[in-house]
Amino acid sequence: MSERAPRIHATVEEAPPGELTMSDIARKGGEATKARYGREHYVTIGKAGGRATKERYGPGHYARIGQIGVQRAAEVMTPEDRRPYAEKAGRRVRELTALGRRLEAEEQGKEPGR
Repeated sequence: MSERAPRIHATVEEAPPGELTMSDIARKGGEATKARYGREHYVTIGKAGGRATKERYGPGHYARIGQIGVQRAAEVMTPEDRRPYAEKAGRRVRELTALGRRLEAEEQGKEPGR
């Protein structure tokens, strides 16, 4: 007679010591996949998924879901909680704006900011 397979628990709170949770199984599977195929495997499938999503829903899809995230954050977070995220986003916008100006200036054969 074979040994009883361990019961798999949905959450850590449900699992008695020594028994597996879904999180444990997913982590072990991810570690095994990473060891077998390497980090590039995840990069490749991530890019393929991004292309497929863009083809299916259009390029504005990410902007739309981003707006949904912003609206949800506004509902559940206080302005003080949101401040670090807003500051980081503001810095990134400034960086991208500066990059855009630099590239535009290079195209026109000028130095940026002149």
